Amino acid sequence: MGTAPGRLGEALILLENFDSKGSGLEFSDFRIFQVTSSNWDEVKEWFHPTFVSRQGNDYVLHRIAPIRSHPEDITGLGSLPYESEDLMLLLRLFRVGDLRFNAQVFRNANGELLRQYSYPPVISEGPSSDKYEFGAGDISNFEAFAVAIRHSPGWSSAWFRVARRYFLWGGSKEFNYAREDPATWELERVLDYMVALEAALVPEKDFVSRRLRERGAKMLANNPEKQGEARKRLLGFYDIRSRLAHGDGASGSMLETLQGTRAFEKDVREILIYALSHLPSDPEGRRTALCAHFEITEGDRANKISEDFHKIKQEAVRQSLAFRLGKLVGPGQSEKAIS
Repeated sequence: MGTAPGRLGEALILLENFDSKGSGLEFSDFRIFQVTSSNWDEVKEWFHPTFVSRQGNDYVLHRIAPIRSHPEDITGLGSLPYESEDLMLLLRLFRVGDLRFNAQVFRNANGELLRQYSYPPVISEGPSSDKYEFGAGDISNFEAFAVAIRHSPGWSSAWFRVARRYFLWGGSKEFNYAREDPATWELERVLDYMVALEAALVPEKDFVSRRLRERGAKMLANNPEKQGEARKRLLGFYDIRSRLAHGDGASGSMLETLQGTRAFEKDVREILIYALSHLPSDPEGRRTALCAHFEITEGDRANKISEDFHKIKQEAVRQSLAFRLGKLVGPGQSEKAIS
């Protein structure tokens, strides 16, 4: 990847719902500082004033980097926007908390500001009381984490290109079930997170919920009790996903599951990190590794056929199917085919 000599660009990202206890944070290739009275005017020049809520509440992530060429570049900023998205992804993946990215501004090599206010997979919507806390003592851990994830087997894989998009998208959406009327709850994040987990854990097209929760639980815990808790939580949130996706809408019966939201947020991150770090990047190797965590048995498939058979109401259709299955299993075995 080429870099033109002397061509530097800047990325400036407006952060909200971020708490560093008022201190500035200096990383190896970027910094985060709080918006205060001393920099208020400058920050308003970078971002439209309506995006800057108030002094002491917002932070700015500032990164200066070479403008490297990128095959999909259409802005003249090279890889800078892609590196910026990677950084936002890594910060969200690092820990639980509603880290909000409200706006992004780039400065090109000519000193021109290019503002980006609409970027649905990343730019956040709606308020949140779940602070993202990050102190100076977290910097070394984050930088080691970022290096490990960027060099993980799955980082450039096809499955993670899907998973990262929906993980970012979900984390950008308002999540709210505190209102009295469930019809007004904001639960779309669950849909996006479940798409991300399906992309990571279930390349197959059948038994999706079962595979997701069994594989996910084994990635989250080693002891059976903890696996059981994780399995129950994943099932609960998958049921919410299914009810929303199939038009049932939110209801008060979801409250028990939703009270485990913070644990679910942690589960999603830990599963994605495990999958990135441990699963091979090639499709066949990944499928084999996932099946080693959990695979559907022949008995599971037989039980599913039996359940579906008993849902058939028309006797002629039942007899026809029983006859066809009898022919498949051979003479003398038809009575055992369907019980």
